Amino acid sequence: MNNLPLSILDSNELYTGSKRIRAALSSSLSDDDYVVSLCKKLENGTSDMEKAMGKALSSVFTPVIFDKDMVRDHSFIGLRDYVNSFVHSKDPEKALAAVKLSGIIQTIGNGIYKLGYLDETAKLNSLLTALKTPEATQALETISATEWFTNLETDQKDFELAFQSKVDTESAINYPLLKESKGTISKTLKALLNYVEANAGLDGAKFSPVVEMLNEIITDVVSISRARITRVANEKKKALESKVG
Repeated sequence: MNNLPLSILDSNELYTGSKRIRAALSSSLSDDDYVVSLCKKLENGTSDMEKAMGKALSSVFTPVIFDKDMVRDHSFIGLRDYVNSFVHSKDPEKALAAVKLSGIIQTIGNGIYKLGYLDETAKLNSLLTALKTPEATQALETISATEWFTNLETDQKDFELAFQSKVDTESAINYPLLKESKGTISKTLKALLNYVEANAGLDGAKFSPVVEMLNEIITDVVSISRARITRVANEKKKALESKVG
């Protein structure tokens, strides 16, 4: 039987995998008292996980927040570079406006997009506040940068809403119950898979088809998990490169 590396599965993957395995075993080995007993225990474990995780069980916050952070990064860089492009303008009024705006941005930080989520959020909010003064507003209008400012403000709000939603959802997780349910699910899955594998060598006609069915499920679950791990690693690499660049 294929190996199911439980240690690499996140809560969602463990939950989904256990539900699929339980459904497969309940239908194919419904006459096996030991399997039925363990499937009931597995069902209790997944039910507890549902209670513990709540909305977080189906959350996709990591990629959403990463994408929204990249969007606001690009908006900031766009505004900063657009302002700087007018610093040496032949139009004295535009050049003066650009110098004022550039000074504001530089004071708060030309590289604030390189910071972590929370620090960048604080700096961007400070920048947005500084750019809302009458003098700064006029300077933005002088070089037609108001749209750049509005885009940054909108993208910053979008990020903050997504991040707060993540915080609110995850703060509701019952971690003691989650830990207990994950332990129950993991131990029960190991017992079930070991039982089926052992019996496949004793009663191939009955258990071999079950092994094939479980192998398909395990392959799917592991593929999803490894894809997630690779995606997260790539996101961290891109984020690091964008912060350094």
